[in-house]
Amino acid sequence: MNNAYQRIWELWGGSVVAAASATLWTPDVTADTTGKLSGDLQTISEILNLWTTTTAGSTGGGSGDILLDRVDLSQIEWLRANATGLGTYTESQVYAVSMIASSNAAASSNKWLLDVWPGVTARYYPAHYRPQFTALAAATDVPDLPDLAQLDVAFLAAWDWAPLVGRTDLVESIARQVSEKSQALLVRRSEAMVDARQDS
Repeated sequence: MNNAYQRIWELWGGSVVAAASATLWTPDVTADTTGKLSGDLQTISEILNLWTTTTAGSTGGGSGDILLDRVDLSQIEWLRANATGLGTYTESQVYAVSMIASSNAAASSNKWLLDVWPGVTARYYPAHYRPQFTALAAATDVPDLPDLAQLDVAFLAAWDWAPLVGRTDLVESIARQVSEKSQALLVRRSEAMVDARQDS
């Protein structure tokens, strides 16, 4: 069931979490201009949007929050090395995220490092992020999906299982029960995988 759930969850784009700087980073507010903050969460799959703000509890997108552009870490490093003549800013302009080296320690694995340029004191960096997939573990767990997609999880699981129990005759009828949106997303993913194999 979790295999089907994960596929539908990924196809539908997952969910989005809005989090304050205090939840995301250490330090939660910049005390210097180094422009480096260490991530606290191990559940982030992707940072979608990041803001700079002077509001401590902001979760992004509020009044006074400034949306930053994402760039490669190499660009941040170049800007730091060539700051002379680039002007003076009162707010950070760009950011980059990268994985922190964990040294194979469970407590530090899958944490993110935030680099901003320029580094500015007394600023918070709230963000919207996509969390990692969380499998269903108990009978009371509910998929993190809209109602229509939740139904598709059951149909996709049945679709997978039918051939394994010798009922390939049911595959076509089960497939027709999957919603049009999920069917279209499955076809799109399949075509993308074929294109990728042809390009390799």
